[in-house]
Amino acid sequence: MLPASHQYLLQKTAHGVVYGVRIRLVGRLLRLPMTEYDSRSSGDLVARVGTDTSALHHAVTGGTVEAVGSVLIAVGAGVLAFLIDPLLFVLTVGAFTIGAGFSVVAVRGCKPSSARNRTRSAC
Repeated sequence: MLPASHQYLLQKTAHGVVYGVRIRLVGRLLRLPMTEYDSRSSGDLVARVGTDTSALHHAVTGGTVEAVGSVLIAVGAGVLAFLIDPLLFVLTVGAFTIGAGFSVVAVRGCKPSSARNRTRSAC
C-alpha cells in the first residue's frame, strides 16, 4: 500500500508542476508579438511546449526519485564501509577524489580544443 500511495503522490505532484508550467507557457505564448508567429509555424510552438513539459514531467517523476534514492544508497554504503574498515574507506575516498580531480583537469583542457574544432567545422 505504501509504494502505491508514494507513486500516487509523486504523480499528483508532477502533474501539478507540469500544469502550472503549461499555464505560464501558454500565457507567454499568447502575449508574444505576431512577428514570432509569422516567423515560426504554429505546430513548432505547440510541439515545443508539449515536448518540454513532457520532459519536465519525466524529470520530476523519474529523475528526482532516482537521484534521492542514489544519494541515500551512497551515504548508507559509505557509513557501512567506514564502520567495517575506516582506513580502507579513507583510502577509497582519497583515490576517488584524486581521480575526479584529474578528470576535471582533463575536461577543462579539452574544452578549448573542442570549441576550436566546432568553429572550424562551422565555417
